[in-house]
Amino acid sequence: MDPKVSIVIPVYNGSNYLAEAIESALAQTHKNLEVIVVNDGSSDDGATRRVAERYAGRLRYFEKPNGGVASALNFGIAQMTGEYFSWLSHDDLYLPDKIEAQLNLLTNSEQGRGVVVYGNCAIFTRDPAQAEVVEVADAGRKYFRYLLATSSAVHGCTLLIPREAFRSQRFDEARPTTQDYDMWFRLANAFDFVKMDRPLVLARQHPEQDSVKKRRKVRAEKNAIYCSFLAQMGPGDVNPAGKRTPARAYMRMAADYAKHGLVGAALAAARKSVACIDSRKASDWLLTYPGLALICTLGIPLGLARARVADAVRGAKVPS
Repeated sequence: MDPKVSIVIPVYNGSNYLAEAIESALAQTHKNLEVIVVNDGSSDDGATRRVAERYAGRLRYFEKPNGGVASALNFGIAQMTGEYFSWLSHDDLYLPDKIEAQLNLLTNSEQGRGVVVYGNCAIFTRDPAQAEVVEVADAGRKYFRYLLATSSAVHGCTLLIPREAFRSQRFDEARPTTQDYDMWFRLANAFDFVKMDRPLVLARQHPEQDSVKKRRKVRAEKNAIYCSFLAQMGPGDVNPAGKRTPARAYMRMAADYAKHGLVGAALAAARKSVACIDSRKASDWLLTYPGLALICTLGIPLGLARARVADAVRGAKVPS
């Protein structure tokens, strides 16, 4: 299997890490690929451009006005000539066989091009050799939407996506921090998602990331995206592998959202839980109603308090 793969690297003021990302893309064992770097209007006096220009002839480089990660990804998708799309953040790294291993998995897949590959990643701060693996649940082919609604561990750079997925879909540029989950949720309506266990992406954590600098904005956007997911989900979206009835599964989701201060999502999940209660099963309503009462009276206030403390601590550490 030798299809062309397009690796798209969006970057904004990323001269400190960009070279490492490019090197990891160019070092792929699968050689039929193109590397596309999209400079999203960097304001660093040309530092990002100069890094990319060191690789002239080995990648395709574009500049555009600043519009955010989603707009840079959409620009890259419009330029790509490969049969598959793979996103690489400018501060992350691919292992050398990332693309080859995922294509091999697709070769063995029963549905081939109707499949998106995702998987575990490993997180590091300074030394990639010390990266710690983040395990993502195996959603099965049909329950990826449920996974997205119950976990924030799916890393977008682990995905390998067939080009046809973007015929009618683009990243939502109005979602600066959740554009990835929004896209995967939509794609899950038409594509099966298959997991690869071995981590093939090294994800860097550092203080310049929006998830660190803009905690309140990120939380508000997460709250909105989870509410959107819940509005589109029903009892059939609950993965039976969790061994919970739909009512109790949505109750658990409400508790998790409340814990993280996502009030709107917690209340939406609570309403979904009530709607899914099977009155024929005494255990369903006997366990669900008291659980939801505790979430609303204790879980939500405690989650909000925890979020405010976290924001205050983060604010005290950021120089004014």
